[in-house]
Amino acid sequence: MVALSDSRSRLGSLVAAAGTLSLLGGTVALVAPAAASVAPPLVAVGPQAPGNNGTIKIEGVDVQTGPPNNNPHQGCTFVVEFYNYDEGNLSATVNFADQAPTANAGLQVQSGDLTPFIGGDPAGGGNDLDAKVTYTLSFTGQPHPQQGYHVKITIHAQGSIGADTKHKVFWVKGCNPPTTPPTTPPTTPP
Repeated sequence: MVALSDSRSRLGSLVAAAGTLSLLGGTVALVAPAAASVAPPLVAVGPQAPGNNGTIKIEGVDVQTGPPNNNPHQGCTFVVEFYNYDEGNLSATVNFADQAPTANAGLQVQSGDLTPFIGGDPAGGGNDLDAKVTYTLSFTGQPHPQQGYHVKITIHAQGSIGADTKHKVFWVKGCNPPTTPPTTPPTTPP
C-alpha cells in the first residue's frame, strides 16, 4: 500500500509541476512577441530573401518570349536565361566544359558574355528574367554520332548564401569540327 501511495503522490507532483510549466510557458509566449518586436529579425523572410534562389534555362535562339523552359537539345548557338536572382551589383560567372561521352571535344566559346549582370531587380520568382545571353560554341573534336556534343554549363552567382553554383548538362548539334581542305601537290607544267 505504501508503494501505491508513494506512486500516487509522485504522479500528483508531476501533474502539478507540468501545470506550473504550462503557465510559465504561457507567460513566456506573452513576453516573447513584445521582445521580438524590439529586435530586428535575424533572417529576411519573403520573396526577396537572399540566397541561392536563382536558376538558369537553356533555350533556342528562335524563342523570344514565353515562360521559362529548358530545352536540352540545341544548335551551336543558343540562349542561357537567368531567372530569380537577387538585386544588387551582382554578376554571374559562366563556364562551359566538355562532358562525357564527348569529354575531349575541344569546346571553345566563340561568343557570349561570360560575366553577365544578373542583379537588376529583386528576386521575383521563377518567371523573373534577370539576364538573357546568346552563346555560340565550337569544337575541334568529333561529336557523338547521334546526339552531337555533350556540354556542361556551370554558373557561379554572386550574392548567394551557401552554394553559389548552378549546373546544367545539355547537347548541342550541328557544330561540325573545322575541316582542313585537302592539299593537292602543285602541278608543274611539262
